[in-house]
Amino acid sequence: MTETIYSFVLMFDVITFGAATRDVFLRSKAMELHREHGVMEACFVFGAKVAVEDIIFETGGGGTNNAVTFSRLGKLKTAVVTRIGGDASGEEIMRVLKREHIATPFVQRDRNGKTGYSTIILSREAERTILTYRGVSSQIDSAKIPWSKIKARLFHVSSLGGNLMLMEKIVDHAKKVNAKVFWNPGNGELAHGKAALAPILRKVDFVSLNREEAAVLTEKKLSDLGGIIKSMKKLSAHSIVTDGEKGAYSVSSEGVLHAPVMTISRLNLTGAGDAFTSAFALGYLMYGDPKTALSLGTLNATNVVHHMGAKSGILRHMPSKKEILEVKVKKASLK
Repeated sequence: MTETIYSFVLMFDVITFGAATRDVFLRSKAMELHREHGVMEACFVFGAKVAVEDIIFETGGGGTNNAVTFSRLGKLKTAVVTRIGGDASGEEIMRVLKREHIATPFVQRDRNGKTGYSTIILSREAERTILTYRGVSSQIDSAKIPWSKIKARLFHVSSLGGNLMLMEKIVDHAKKVNAKVFWNPGNGELAHGKAALAPILRKVDFVSLNREEAAVLTEKKLSDLGGIIKSMKKLSAHSIVTDGEKGAYSVSSEGVLHAPVMTISRLNLTGAGDAFTSAFALGYLMYGDPKTALSLGTLNATNVVHHMGAKSGILRHMPSKKEILEVKVKKASLK
């Protein structure tokens, strides 16, 4: 796929913005976990040879993970804005995007740069540590984006490596082309602080954070879930707060809804957050209903944690009405 091929396309359903990485998953029995000062830890001895029972190569990164949900599950016309290097990892990412029917004219190729790479070390309990080399994945060049061709119903934005100028450009452009904006900021963006992020948050349609990230943004204690959610309600028109094994919350003028997690055996947690937020956005885009969106996000994330890799478990078909109703979404009462 080349930009020339897509030069006549006026409209996508969804365009995702964010990272693209090559991932390797290593599972080792040697990764024995223990809790120290409330934090789960594992130790390796330097100089030792550690046996690995399983190794799997995949692709990851929020930009491409989210795009796969929209294309595969939603069957929507999807494109991605990301940056890769001129190496074998970049070639593999392009191959996967094409296999998933994701348009690539907005993928930036840095022939002299290196593609982002992550090594995910997994325990038997599915806990993991991620060693991340960001490479060029956090260096999307706004000047090289053909903005006149960036048109969609939804812009879904994950971490941009802290580049708030690019985020502001995306938000301003969305207003010009009448696109909604769903934002899942990363640590680089959160490091700018609430004062810098608040003007952007007021302009986006949806923002999604996990509980730890939301606590940092709102400057509340992690234990104060009620305070976190009340503050998020003031910062954004519609917030999604995920809380690990405790489920997820949708926070808007319609109230606070809670979706519990579904009980299954967990194989891998990597990519579950992307699977949830992208499927929530897909559900809202298709049905306009936060309850259905929470259910769809939960089902997609549930399937991802049951597979190795961030993309392999993304659902291929829309769940039935019966499956949607199996997620017991209820109104939440928070102090």
